[in-house]
Amino acid sequence: DHPIPSLAFALKERFHVNILKSQLAKLGLEPGPWVNRFKTLLLEEADAGTEIQIPGSKPGAAAATFTIGDLAEKIARITRGQKIAYVADAGYTPENEKKIIELALEADHLFIEAAFLEKDRSVAKEKHHLTAFQAGTLARSARVRDMSVFHHSPRYTDRGHLLQEEARHAFSRS
Repeated sequence: DHPIPSLAFALKERFHVNILKSQLAKLGLEPGPWVNRFKTLLLEEADAGTEIQIPGSKPGAAAATFTIGDLAEKIARITRGQKIAYVADAGYTPENEKKIIELALEADHLFIEAAFLEKDRSVAKEKHHLTAFQAGTLARSARVRDMSVFHHSPRYTDRGHLLQEEARHAFSRS
């Protein structure tokens, strides 16, 4: 609900792959482009028996060969996918409230506009923007883990911390 085109989206990984650097060291493996190939094979759900060659860590050292399954077991921690959501140029209406909460539901991080302070709510409404308080309340309602506010009105130049504080206060209210 904004007079010009606006943008809101959410991205969610199916799962997240963390490489355990201490385990790499134990196996005598060096990070390199092969790690991205390994992660890609995991994301593409390659057969666990698929082999991957890892270059030797020193010039002239022999390459090591592992199966994807064995390597995943030894050097990777696979966790649930992370979700980020982004909302800009949104007026605070019942329809937008519902859409924003649905879009951002249980996101790991929400990036959301906070153009005005709550004391300037009438200006925010007139300009089809959120207040910092509304942004924090939406983030709390969507049960996001963390949030960042942005897209502040120029009237708050050098006072962006006030918008941050107001949003954080609304977000952390019990």
